[in-house]
Amino acid sequence: MRAASPFALPPKRKAKKIKVESPDGRAEMAYVRARDNGCVAQRALFLYGQLRSDIVTLCEGRIEVDHVRASGGLGLKSETIRTNLVSLCSHHHKLKTDWGKTWRPILLAYLARVERAP
Repeated sequence: MRAASPFALPPKRKAKKIKVESPDGRAEMAYVRARDNGCVAQRALFLYGQLRSDIVTLCEGRIEVDHVRASGGLGLKSETIRTNLVSLCSHHHKLKTDWGKTWRPILLAYLARVERAP
């Protein structure tokens, strides 16, 4: 059995998958936009202990809600649930896409922190 990693697919759930275009998907996206209140890249780097003044990049572009976990296949999206979604500006979304092995663990740590049960 393989060890779990931040790049592994989330565990299978028995609940029905939520499509982004569905009312439930739109509700999840609205929740994430309200929770994150803008691009989370700088906050995620700070929480992960990686925010350095010499590499701070400013947010640029439109704010997008993005899936964090890898999809497991080309053209597939991972689950549309609040524990797999973050708000990122266009610039940081591209960084996450291009440098997923670096950014995904940082964003997953952010999600674990903000979605922690009270």
